[in-house]
Amino acid sequence: MTIENIKVTKEMIIAKIEKDLKSKTYKDFNFSIEGIEMEPIYTSSEIIESNTDLGPISPLWQIAQRYRIEEPRIANKEILKDLNEGVNALICDFSKHDKWTIEDMKLLYKDVNIPYISLHLRGLGIESTKQFQNFIPSIAIGKDIITSDLFVTQNQRYKKMTISDMDSICVALEELNSNTSEAFHYYFEIEIGQDYFYEISKIRALHLLWNKMMTFYKQDHKIYAIGICGHKSQESDELNNNMIRNTLEAMSGIIGGIDVLYINPNDESEENIKFSSRISKNIQMILQEESAFGLVSDPSKGSYYIERLTNAIAEKVWEKFRKAN
Repeated sequence: MTIENIKVTKEMIIAKIEKDLKSKTYKDFNFSIEGIEMEPIYTSSEIIESNTDLGPISPLWQIAQRYRIEEPRIANKEILKDLNEGVNALICDFSKHDKWTIEDMKLLYKDVNIPYISLHLRGLGIESTKQFQNFIPSIAIGKDIITSDLFVTQNQRYKKMTISDMDSICVALEELNSNTSEAFHYYFEIEIGQDYFYEISKIRALHLLWNKMMTFYKQDHKIYAIGICGHKSQESDELNNNMIRNTLEAMSGIIGGIDVLYINPNDESEENIKFSSRISKNIQMILQEESAFGLVSDPSKGSYYIERLTNAIAEKVWEKFRKAN
């Protein structure tokens, strides 16, 4: 028998491991992620029955940058500069002032080709929101516009759901199930943490469960997910570490399947905010343009470990949701 004809099984791998370890067993290396028991090794035979096809996902996510708007003309210059450098999603924070007029909006978005970007508006008061909604008819609505916690696109309004862990995914499913008359007009803002493989699997599990709900209710609405990275300590000795963490979290979000990604600056001090914001933007540029992350749809598909964890998260959330309903 030649070596090419030998089929290596998981049992053979475990036997070899335990022989080399001598004093420990394979099970000694099992571990838990968010209450899910995992093994250190998985093989193709364990995911053959898995249904982890996420469906059509565009790998080319939108690169977001955040702006704390104070003076429209100054902010407009910053926005146009970033758009020319590759940003195509704007998160505009208006909380510095209570009242914004249509004229303010015209100054802020002068020469901004809104139909080709995503526009996310935060911190608008009730009156300012009304003013912006009056401003909307004067522009061509493009990919999407988010105002406060409502997502507006093609005259449709979408409610935000925040996803941070498995419990929040279950809450989202319950919300979807109880408001089917809304035709699934929701979007997800996903907080991406530091556990690299878990975060990838968490986002993939959300895709799977969304698809399951769409199939059950015979709907075909595409999931819309905004990934947020960089929820870190701002202690001075952590700042450079946070830059590396932000990169890893960004990779988790992209591989998991987000539509828009924003990375919080690793240093938000007044003297360094411009540089750290530029770094946050450039991390995405490098991943998209130089590392080819934007060329592959669902790149983790076929990874035995990630497939297994994706399924385990989806099954645990679905079981909790089923029991609650």
